[in-house]
Amino acid sequence: MNNHQMIADQLREVERHLALSEKYIARQYDIVSEFERDGFDLDADEARKRLTSLVEFHKEHIARRHRLEQTFWGA
Repeated sequence: MNNHQMIADQLREVERHLALSEKYIARQYDIVSEFERDGFDLDADEARKRLTSLVEFHKEHIARRHRLEQTFWGA
C-alpha cells in the first residue's frame, strides 16, 4: 500500500469518527436539556462537562482531517 492510499484510508476513518461524534454530540445536547427540564442540576452539570469533552474531541477530529487533506492533496 502506498502513502497516498494510507492517507485516503485514514481520511475515511476520520470521516466515520466525525459522523459518530456528531451523533453523540446531538444526543448529549438532548440529555443536557432533559436534565435541565427535569430539574436535575448536578446531573445537567456533569452532562455539560461530557458535552464539552465530546465537542473538543470532535474539533480534534476536524483538525486531523484537515491535516490529512493537506497531505493528501499536497498542500
